[in-house]
Amino acid sequence: MAMMVETQLERYTLETELGQTNWATLYRARRKTDGAPVIVKIVAPLFTTDEFFVRRFKQITEQVAGLEHPNIVRSYPAESEGNLLYLVQDEAASPTLERIIAAEGPFSPRRAEFIVAQIAYALDYAHQTAVMHGDLSAQQVTLGPEDRVLITDFGLAQTLYGANLAKNAYAGGAPVTLAPERAYGQGPSRSADLYSLGILCYQMLAKEPPFSGPSSMVLHAQAYRQPRPLHRVNPGIPIAVSETVGRMISKGVELRYNTGAEFARALGVACQRQKSLHSYENLMPLSEREQRRSLNPKALVQLASAMVISLAVISLALWAGYELGLNQALAGFAGPNRSNGLAAPVVSPLQPSGSLADQLTQATSIPTPPQLRSSTTVIGTPTSETFAASLSDTLLPPRTPTRDRLLPARTPTPTLTPTTQAASRSAGASPPTPAPSIPTSQGLLIFHNPTGHDLVIDLTGPTNTSVVVPPYGNQEFSLESGPYQAIMHTPTGDFIPSRTIAFDIAPGQIIERDYYSDFDPREFEQQ
Repeated sequence: MAMMVETQLERYTLETELGQTNWATLYRARRKTDGAPVIVKIVAPLFTTDEFFVRRFKQITEQVAGLEHPNIVRSYPAESEGNLLYLVQDEAASPTLERIIAAEGPFSPRRAEFIVAQIAYALDYAHQTAVMHGDLSAQQVTLGPEDRVLITDFGLAQTLYGANLAKNAYAGGAPVTLAPERAYGQGPSRSADLYSLGILCYQMLAKEPPFSGPSSMVLHAQAYRQPRPLHRVNPGIPIAVSETVGRMISKGVELRYNTGAEFARALGVACQRQKSLHSYENLMPLSEREQRRSLNPKALVQLASAMVISLAVISLALWAGYELGLNQALAGFAGPNRSNGLAAPVVSPLQPSGSLADQLTQATSIPTPPQLRSSTTVIGTPTSETFAASLSDTLLPPRTPTRDRLLPARTPTPTLTPTTQAASRSAGASPPTPAPSIPTSQGLLIFHNPTGHDLVIDLTGPTNTSVVVPPYGNQEFSLESGPYQAIMHTPTGDFIPSRTIAFDIAPGQIIERDYYSDFDPREFEQQ
């Protein structure tokens, strides 16, 4: 129930208390300069005692304030008055997605696709600036006229992880949309936000999330249980849509879509298909599969007719091939006699009189011509081609002699001599990599992340910035000249200890640092 409050701020008038979270109290307020309605979130005093949280809270809120997207609620940098630390956001007067699903759900695939596309593009825009939502749920999304989406509370989950109170379980996201890796204790990430988007799509199409109940049971299910296929919960959902959403809420990070836009495109294609993207027989009930396997009498008659026709065609082909091969064999035996003007008889195997052996004997019995009846004896030596032809299968076509076969022409491989290589380099074939350009009044810091974890780099000096560097990746910082202090830690504050290094940078100077720069073993022993 909303309550009236007496606490007032210098620039804002607090009107009504809307509720409390684990780390803040929410108020509906108005800006005194123009009377615009806003939401003020005053951080709990317990968190303001954590210096790490306060510093991270101010840096992240300043980074989120730079987000300008039609589907992201405008937020402003954190402010402080006395002992109060608070954040101001524009008010989204539209109802939350959770209320719309409860009143109008389940949504049609087309409507869900339209809403998912807006959320996906907003997430991709924020991820490009290293801002993760970390707590995306149906309560953080509002639907305005014509289903216009507005998302609130970007980046707030990033401020909690790494703080001492967050380690003591004071922080956490909505369990129904929390990714499995988040349930294991990891911090906000791009893949975790995309998993939450898949859960929201599932919830819109089924009117309920895949897991519900007490928080402990939901977190256990997110980590170890597989959700029911969407088309089993809502039979009106095409299997192709069910498969697309199922991939997005996979337990393995490598199985999900890489970006929100990729998921939105796949969902759009799936909504246009009425059948599955894959032919899975096990998705069909057993009784229906057995019924499809049984054949009716008409199908049996058609199958028998096809078999008879096939056997007739095969029999004719065998008969024609056999007779053609036998005629070629008889012609081959009678071949030498044609030069003497004698014709060898060709006997068909279908003649009833005589056996095949008698016919072959008659065909090979050649009378001696008168001109050869002398004392001269002619001895013929068969060639290799004739001998090979006599051993070949007469049912096959005659073989092409080996000497007549065409071999593919070989193209000589060009060899690049050292002289040619030098000439190609001198001709400018591979120009050298240009050095990075540095502004006149700035220096360049190149930071390397040699660890296997995401590193948050907090730079304090003439230029203040905070960036997440992926494992084994590099990050370049253009900094104003002067002394700097860099704090390096993981988003969760776990796995490896946080380190602090100091350095000076001059105009036009390029320096390189990494997590192990100025390493001192005693530093880790103290931690």
